[in-house]
Amino acid sequence: MLLKFINPSKKPANTVDDDGIRSAAPGLNANITWESIRPTVKQAEILFLKPELGSFLSTVSTAYDNYPGVALSTENEAIIRRLQLALGPYIEMMYMKDNLVITGEAGPRETGDTKGTSAAPRQWAYNAKLAALEEKAYLLLDDALLFLYENASDFPAWSAGTIYQKGKGAFFLSLVSLQDYIPTKISGVAWRRLAPAFAEAEKRYLLPVLGNAFMTEIKTAMVSGTLTAAQAGAVEECRLALANWAIRHALPHFGLVLGADGMVTIQSADGINSASRSGDAINQLWISLNEMGTYYLNTLRSYLDAHRADLPTWADAFPVEKGSTPFSGLITHHRETGEQLSVLPLI
Repeated sequence: MLLKFINPSKKPANTVDDDGIRSAAPGLNANITWESIRPTVKQAEILFLKPELGSFLSTVSTAYDNYPGVALSTENEAIIRRLQLALGPYIEMMYMKDNLVITGEAGPRETGDTKGTSAAPRQWAYNAKLAALEEKAYLLLDDALLFLYENASDFPAWSAGTIYQKGKGAFFLSLVSLQDYIPTKISGVAWRRLAPAFAEAEKRYLLPVLGNAFMTEIKTAMVSGTLTAAQAGAVEECRLALANWAIRHALPHFGLVLGADGMVTIQSADGINSASRSGDAINQLWISLNEMGTYYLNTLRSYLDAHRADLPTWADAFPVEKGSTPFSGLITHHRETGEQLSVLPLI
């Protein structure tokens, strides 16, 4: 496990404050025993870290198990400290849920304090706390994942793993990178569920415009960090289009509501009740995403045409026919399926 004790003020010899749960989850009571929370720590690692890290979790866990007897490498310490920060809110969130109702010989019972010094929280306070913990947890985990992708060469066990191999070269590596392009408030669980929508949108809308050869070329350059200025501009245009098309494809498949922070996912596992907006509001969102996706697909094509000389792989795949002029109109239908796309004028 990636934590060793509860309270940093009582840390074992040769450990540091970050090895204590309360350094990452200060809301936990200092009197909680390690024996009572240890199962929650292990479960949180399996439920929330393992899906994102795969076999790499075992690699860093083994190194941490041998610590402090064997010092952590600089690289392992850097990623473990980030994972500990993410793990803390997940542990606190799970511990809250697990201990609000306990099961004894007489069946399930709500917890309380016999001395009358505390009571179960009101529902709104409980839900607000859970929501805050969940948001903190997935943002911190997102930070750790970005660190791994950006420093993959320092972690051979990570870079050789299936998750990294699938993720490298993606137009969006994380939730945070998506939020730069479209307002969202989506948890890590929902981010994983969005993966098929991004794959479908990339195949249906970007690939016909980019072509296989150029798509492979820019993805390879993204991984190696060798994008030219023209390629980087094309990647930016791709991200603008893909963000809208992917969310558009995701809308029918799981709950999304419109909130002050943008789109918010509804997840029954969170224990938080989110009221969905009306069908009209969702329809308007769908139409807006469709229009913006079409608009950015057209700006992508216009960009590629304008930079033909700097993008020879694309130019070879999409030559200007004799007697015609470079692309200057709108994409109104899908190249392969013939599906009509909504049209938003270029400005």
